[in-house]
Amino acid sequence: LRMALVMSTTPGSDKNVGENQIRGMRNFSNKIWNASRYILTKEGEKVTSGEYDQAFTEKLNLVVSEISQQLDNLKIGLASETVYNEFWHWYCDICIEKNKSGELSDEKLLHGLKTFLILLHPFVPFVTEAIWTTFNKDLLITSPWPVS
Repeated sequence: LRMALVMSTTPGSDKNVGENQIRGMRNFSNKIWNASRYILTKEGEKVTSGEYDQAFTEKLNLVVSEISQQLDNLKIGLASETVYNEFWHWYCDICIEKNKSGELSDEKLLHGLKTFLILLHPFVPFVTEAIWTTFNKDLLITSPWPVS
């Protein structure tokens, strides 16, 4: 619900949040959960280094910088849209597939997950905190914000 409300806010305009937006954010929460489950329970041959690792790091740094700047400028709705799009369309659709094909290392993929959990936490706190505690004993809310 929080993510649906935040993504619907733009300065100077009122928006209605309906069932479709709430359903969409439920699906997004499922996407976060399923991507995390894939990464945390990955079996088989471990990918130790990949040809996409450097490009991944550069892109992740750009994403962190962009979202941090949007939040600093109080563009909360835009920041939520950015983290939504980057997580779903870049991290899940591209990076996880590159990991499956051996082009992206497991280490980078896990680093990306941790970074996205921190970036998503202001908007989807309960889901991200539940995932975070599966591999970290400290609370996500007390974790430092990523720097690019």
